[in-house]
Amino acid sequence: MLRLPTAIILMSLVAGSAQGTDVAAFTGKVEVVQDGETFSLVGGQKIRIFGLDAPGLRQRCQQNAVNASRSSPCIPCGQSARRALEDLILGKEVRCERRGESDGQMVGECAYGRVKIGPWMLAHGYGVVDGEYMERRDLKAYVGTQRAAKEANTGLWAMSFIPPADWRNHKQRLECER
Repeated sequence: MLRLPTAIILMSLVAGSAQGTDVAAFTGKVEVVQDGETFSLVGGQKIRIFGLDAPGLRQRCQQNAVNASRSSPCIPCGQSARRALEDLILGKEVRCERRGESDGQMVGECAYGRVKIGPWMLAHGYGVVDGEYMERRDLKAYVGTQRAAKEANTGLWAMSFIPPADWRNHKQRLECER
């Protein structure tokens, strides 16, 4: 038989978990996709996708520049990444596991059904691996997925692009962005 104080503590923990305050995994419906790596659930919970660094919304990439002999046009690759994420998850129920926090936002490893969102975006060339918060077991899978997209010239890998972190930090720009 539990003592009264122990029973109250246990009930508080269960109640807190049921309300989602201390739960590492949760589900929710995607209400807004902000960019290629961030979305919000109904109720306002904003989530950055674990393991993914997608181009910024205003970032441009140079199409066909990898194999072209002459200058080619810039395309809005940040907008393309956002549209791909919207097509995949907007209005759908996703399940996320909390993996950290960045700039006040939760970083979550999320899935829609059986599709893991971060690896899906990497496999389709809509971003690069973001190693922050990754453990050794994560790196192999995420880096391998990125390598396969790069070898297949998929998405960003078929273009010239500035790594998203360098673009965000104003370290580099493509000539067509200047």
